[in-house]
Amino acid sequence: ATTEKKSQDYQGIARDSRRLVNLENETSLLRRYIANNEQVDVRLQIQETAVESLHETISTFRDELQSFGAGNKQDQERVEFVQLRAFEALKSMNFLLNTEVDGRYMFAGSRSTETAVDINISTLSAFQTTYDGSRVTVATTRDGQLENFSFDESGSQAKNWLTFSRIDGTSGKSSVIASSAQFANVTAGSTITISGTGSNDGTYTVSAVRGSGTIIDIVTTQLTDESGATDVMVSYPNPDDGANPFQFTSNLSFTQSTNTITAAVAGSLSNIPVGSAFTLAGTSSNDGSYTVESNDGTNLVIKTKRFTDEAAAGDTFSFTGASNVSFVDGGGGADTIVAPAGTFVDSSGASLAAGTTLRISGTGTANDGKTFTIASVSGGDSTVTLVSGDVVTAATNVSATISNTGYFQFTAAANLDFVDGGTAADTIVAPAGTFVDGSGNALQAGTKLTIAGTGDANAGVTYTIASVSADKSTVTLVSTDAVTAGTGLNGTVTAAEGAGTIASTSYFKGDMLTRTHRVDDNRQFTLDLNGADPAFEKAIRAMMIIAQGEFGTDGGLDQNSSRVADAMYLLDSALDNTAEGTPPYGTEQTSNLEQVAINLGFQRVLINQTNTLHTDFIGFLESSIADMENTDLTETLTKMLDDQRALEASFQVFARIRQLSLTNFI
Repeated sequence: ATTEKKSQDYQGIARDSRRLVNLENETSLLRRYIANNEQVDVRLQIQETAVESLHETISTFRDELQSFGAGNKQDQERVEFVQLRAFEALKSMNFLLNTEVDGRYMFAGSRSTETAVDINISTLSAFQTTYDGSRVTVATTRDGQLENFSFDESGSQAKNWLTFSRIDGTSGKSSVIASSAQFANVTAGSTITISGTGSNDGTYTVSAVRGSGTIIDIVTTQLTDESGATDVMVSYPNPDDGANPFQFTSNLSFTQSTNTITAAVAGSLSNIPVGSAFTLAGTSSNDGSYTVESNDGTNLVIKTKRFTDEAAAGDTFSFTGASNVSFVDGGGGADTIVAPAGTFVDSSGASLAAGTTLRISGTGTANDGKTFTIASVSGGDSTVTLVSGDVVTAATNVSATISNTGYFQFTAAANLDFVDGGTAADTIVAPAGTFVDGSGNALQAGTKLTIAGTGDANAGVTYTIASVSADKSTVTLVSTDAVTAGTGLNGTVTAAEGAGTIASTSYFKGDMLTRTHRVDDNRQFTLDLNGADPAFEKAIRAMMIIAQGEFGTDGGLDQNSSRVADAMYLLDSALDNTAEGTPPYGTEQTSNLEQVAINLGFQRVLINQTNTLHTDFIGFLESSIADMENTDLTETLTKMLDDQRALEASFQVFARIRQLSLTNFI
């Protein structure tokens, strides 16, 4: 009666024990569901609050951009204001998407202990320095925006991992060639950063990927050699009236190597300020918009974006064929070069590596002077299959010299000098005709030379070529290289193997793995909201597109006002599903903040309703458990009193019986 339980263990209620255990387990399971649901609901509530703030940030910026688009888009104050607001909105997006609670980042996917996003914008000026809006632009597609990779020579195990060309013979743009198809999945329009090279470190925009993933063309800004262009129309911004630029005609010449425009009339270009954008029309090859790097009034140098020719060294290879070399046009397939078996091997007898660049001479055909890149070697090392962008001129059984353009090694015999140039660049001097590649051409600028065996401080040092003298005896080094002066030294000078890293980094640092939350035995929903959701990505992309490019330059917003309408579409599409017009950068994914909010609301309602049902069901289960475990207190007390009276009566009778004796009957 005191415990109000029928029994202190299951044995006392053996008939109901199995059912009782099942009910208790079911109750415990429902309580765990409720606890887990409450935890997830807290996270959803935090995400919901962050999404509301994100919606406000994006909506406010959209209204400001819409107002900007309705007015003078060439006004410096208005342009700089809207770009500053884009920058501030990006900072807010970065902060909100990194919402953290109890050590968990709410928008990082399954990597909840790591920062969700890093838009990497310290200042607007620094952002515009990286993304000038012309030579390096913000990726305009989702794939380009989320591109994330890092490639280096370890991925190809090749001695000639990268080769840089200022002008690619096929595309006419600057290009970088890898020794294997590591660029196959790189997205055109994405931004790449190159490091660890001799002359080409920096940030670039991918123009195209060719050669079955072995070649990247970059967005290139450089002049084409052109002389005597007459009556060229030159336009540059009027700071007092952006809608009516200054214009004049001039006779001009163009030099690609220095990217210099020279006026026929001295001083005629003096009114174009340094840093200003200007546009040319009426030339044969140089129409377009540029930005002034320097200007003395007669010679104007433009800001460029291009590679410096930089050779990738490989193992030594040179073959001279005597009427036994054929150049085969592959038609729909890749072209090939065929020679006797065992020809295309390096010094160790191994097949030449993919990516090795071969220079042709002595054929008497149009192939002379051209370079071709190996895709593969086959047929007992007799056949070179070229990358898809290389095209040969068909010829059969011709004589030829085929050599690896990158390999170089010189062994000195007391005839190697290192010259300290003082205020000028340092040089390395050897006999005439020393610094040449396998076909006798001067080593390319950017080639790295490693010194050994000199017995002085130059040994073990790597220097980078800036230029080679006409007689190929003297290497002028880049300005940052400093030699230790020495004369008449022994030693070896070897072209270093190609190195460098090509990387692209996404603003999203989490992952896109989804998780499933089960609210009860039969219902569940997917937790898949992260910082790369199209609703957020489209807004970030739009803000970056507006923020790029400094006012007055050829990549500035004032010179590219079409970006306003493009960004407006992205912002509208990020906010709701009723964006009007044609997507400016191709089909966009449909997720938007309106749908995100609906999904979060549905998930929270489902959790709330399910927990209410769980709570009600627990009440029913506890009632059933009580019926099986607990006793009726009134019935128990009544029975106990009855038993007590019966027991007392029996004791009284027993006591009377004990008092009886035979003496009582004598």
